[in-house]
Amino acid sequence: VTIISAAGLVPLIGMLGGAMEASRGYLVKTRLQQACDAAVLGGRKAMGASAWTDNTRATADSFFRSNFPTNKYGTSESAIKYKVGTDQIVHADANATLPTTLMQLFGVKTMSMAASCDAKLELPNADIMFVLDTTLSMTEKNPGDSITRIDALRGSVQSFYKTLEDAKGGGTKVRYGFVPYSSTVNVGMLLKRDWLADEWTYQSRSPDGTDYTTETTSGTTTTYTAWRYVSGSKSETSYTVPPENCTAPTTDATHRVTNGPKVNG
Repeated sequence: VTIISAAGLVPLIGMLGGAMEASRGYLVKTRLQQACDAAVLGGRKAMGASAWTDNTRATADSFFRSNFPTNKYGTSESAIKYKVGTDQIVHADANATLPTTLMQLFGVKTMSMAASCDAKLELPNADIMFVLDTTLSMTEKNPGDSITRIDALRGSVQSFYKTLEDAKGGGTKVRYGFVPYSSTVNVGMLLKRDWLADEWTYQSRSPDGTDYTTETTSGTTTTYTAWRYVSGSKSETSYTVPPENCTAPTTDATHRVTNGPKVNG
């Protein structure tokens, strides 16, 4: 039994070691792929419309090392290489060496991990419309600002334009439009005549048939006696409130509206 158990231990270690090394390998390869993708995306964004330079390479390397530091998961010799062609697509190949644990008993000392990735910047054809506030309040400055609102707006629009122009490719078309916003906007002939109604029915009120009568109030006399004597002579003043003659509105049936008024023209 001892001999058979010892003999069966060898394949058992191989199966357990193979499963463990495979799980470690999948983990390292997945993380290496994520680091490669982050590197090319960061480098392509830093590249913009210019050429691939040492600065963009340094930016890409910083993204790679942030996601896959040196000796990550016990790896060694991790590195990434870039290739940028005339199409301005950033290609990269990343690799790392992962030492094994149990599989060293079977002569497998290391496992080589590799990942490839690429990134390109595309800007499709687009129509961009700016609706800009040009009212009088734009000539004022916000608290703490050194320039007026309209100057800040001009700078923002120019910066937006420059960013898109630097990012778009050779065959990309971007069209810009501007609408100044004020108290009113002259749309010119953009509105078709068929869109405007010559006649429309609105909801309205109609008389309920109540008969109003005329009532007249009588005059009243009020005498104010709450004076407090201070000095000199004391006198009282009386005044009369004139009557209020209220005339009820007419209840002529000709003023009744059934479906509401209509506005023509």
